[in-house]
Amino acid sequence: MSKDGLPPVISVVGKSGVGKTTVLEKVIREIKRRGHKVGTVKHDTHGFDVDKPGKDSWRHARAGSDAVVISGPRKMALIRQLEGEMSLDDIVKLMGDGALVEFASVVDAVNAAVAIQQANAERTGAFTVSYPRPEQVVASSLTASPRDADDSKPALAALSTIPSSVVDGVLVDGAYLWLECELDRVLDGYGQNSLIIGRIVAATAAADAVRGDDIDDAELLARTPLLAYLPPGRFAEIAETNSFPFPAEFRR
Repeated sequence: MSKDGLPPVISVVGKSGVGKTTVLEKVIREIKRRGHKVGTVKHDTHGFDVDKPGKDSWRHARAGSDAVVISGPRKMALIRQLEGEMSLDDIVKLMGDGALVEFASVVDAVNAAVAIQQANAERTGAFTVSYPRPEQVVASSLTASPRDADDSKPALAALSTIPSSVVDGVLVDGAYLWLECELDRVLDGYGQNSLIIGRIVAATAAADAVRGDDIDDAELLARTPLLAYLPPGRFAEIAETNSFPFPAEFRR
């Protein structure tokens, strides 16, 4: 258990069809062979329905029940209506046992990491922001796991980090921009999202990502590609741009 009472969490990240479930099946069997309890979370961004139309539990929910429990001698299921997606921490607390999490995409895992970042910011009163390069996305997403009992985060071992200079925290080594912030407040009410507001107390940019008179923007972008998020669940690497073909006499 971690210091906040959460069991260890392992995140499995990958594109559809690459074999995440096959890997999870093997990990689950090994954990059970060693005598441990295990729970799994399947993250789904498209919506799902585990109930069957016409059954009593389905009719309860259709009538307006906010939560429906189906209970039997060997198993039980809770179906709860949500206004926004639950955080990974809340799901793990609800499960109560060790958790394996399968994310449909890298972006899903990053979103989970953001939820953990919010909890840490509220706990410490500070947070850091690292703008990773495209090749760092997968390793960065794995930091969604909770801290262990000794306040360590083993998932960080897969990601090279450097200590922040002003606030208590770490930064992603090799990123192209770093911000260190003191927490001002967190605004909820945006569905499953929250707005984290802070005051920047330190900002640093990687030397190879800074625009200058000695290099044009196209060359800079080719040398230091940017990471772009494409909703609802993809990311892209931007390494090439073209001048817009304005007419010769056009004035901007």
